[in-house]
Amino acid sequence: LTDVFDQYASDAVKANLNSNNGIMMQAASSNGKLMAIPNTTSGGGTDGAQLVWVRTDWLEKLNLDPPKTMEDVINIARAFTNDDPDGNNKKDTFGLAIGKNVYDGFAGVEGFFAGYHAYPYSTDVTMWQKDEATGQLVYSSIQPQVKEGLIALNSMFKEGLIDPEFAVKDGTKVAESETSGKIGLHFGQFWNASWPLNDLKQRDKNAEWMPYPLVSVDDQPAKAYIPQPVPAHFYVVKKGTEHKEAIVKMLNFYYEKIYGENAESSKYHTITEGDKKIPVFGGAVIQTFTMDTNINAHELVTEALKTGDTSKLNEEFKGYYDQMKEATAGTNFTGWYLNPIFGENGAYAILKTYNENDRVVSNAFYGTPTPTMVEKGSFLKQQEFETFIKIIMGAASPDAFDKFVADWKQLGGDQITKEVNEWYAASNAK
Repeated sequence: LTDVFDQYASDAVKANLNSNNGIMMQAASSNGKLMAIPNTTSGGGTDGAQLVWVRTDWLEKLNLDPPKTMEDVINIARAFTNDDPDGNNKKDTFGLAIGKNVYDGFAGVEGFFAGYHAYPYSTDVTMWQKDEATGQLVYSSIQPQVKEGLIALNSMFKEGLIDPEFAVKDGTKVAESETSGKIGLHFGQFWNASWPLNDLKQRDKNAEWMPYPLVSVDDQPAKAYIPQPVPAHFYVVKKGTEHKEAIVKMLNFYYEKIYGENAESSKYHTITEGDKKIPVFGGAVIQTFTMDTNINAHELVTEALKTGDTSKLNEEFKGYYDQMKEATAGTNFTGWYLNPIFGENGAYAILKTYNENDRVVSNAFYGTPTPTMVEKGSFLKQQEFETFIKIIMGAASPDAFDKFVADWKQLGGDQITKEVNEWYAASNAK
């Protein structure tokens, strides 16, 4: 697709897909030829970076400050468990929300581990980081900092700060605990405000949540990590297609109508019918997502809320502005979630800070699965998952981590590491 992309892609589309040092286009290419169009709606940006979400009305009730260190996180979790934040005179709340998937965009442990400068991740992808001492890629889940995070989680579990049934509860069940007012802290992504937290706001108008930056166990700032620095999906064109430029023209059209200077949000982004909002953009066959759209929304909407001047807002951003004003005024809480996402101290204010201060760690491996990953990866990931769960719940001692590391290396991990570094060397040689 190299020729048709070069010839037909708009300047805006080219700039977008070549952002982040061109890593997305590199991932879609082979031997210098563009073989696919990255679907940037499925990753490639920093939107997936973790935040600390805290129920701030509980903070105020218990006279607590927002977290600035990992010790603060644990103390807040302790207070939310023991000090009756819901005021019902029952010990029926928990401090930290975790689900059975462990790694998740909602109520996962990625942000918690990041506080210990550890970056384990083993669901759809595995996390690899560069060892500065050797220049080689190493598997994140076997690094010693991971053990520190596991010990801390085990300590919290033993103290009763984590739901003892977390290992059998999926995200929906954990969300039910939060929306019924039983948990007041979790690690997650920007969209948690829209689900499940917005559901709680509709039930309890006094409930307030806000995101905060990841915090650290020491004087080194915590970094949020992105397990998938390139999109998870790509658009391809069948060989022999007569008009393969059509895919690029469709991409241009989508970009123009959703993000362009003359975007028509009310027609192509979200249609309003009565009190129902229909996200029609999701029906587009070819889609893209800009790496800075939501940060721009945060900046422009925040400025408009301060000045009252909405002249710089497009249709989409004006919609955010109107709903945020209504929620703040207490006249309509439907759009409450937009304030903790786009507001002055919202998620995108934090994500902007992450980007500007080098507080993001990306997965250094974004190639196709290596032969040994294909053969043994699932087994190794299952061993890792089971070991970590057992350590957190106290069914195994923290030293089980050391045995897991040794077994991982022996049962295929060393060979996977070799293959990953062969890919890394070849990628850097191009």
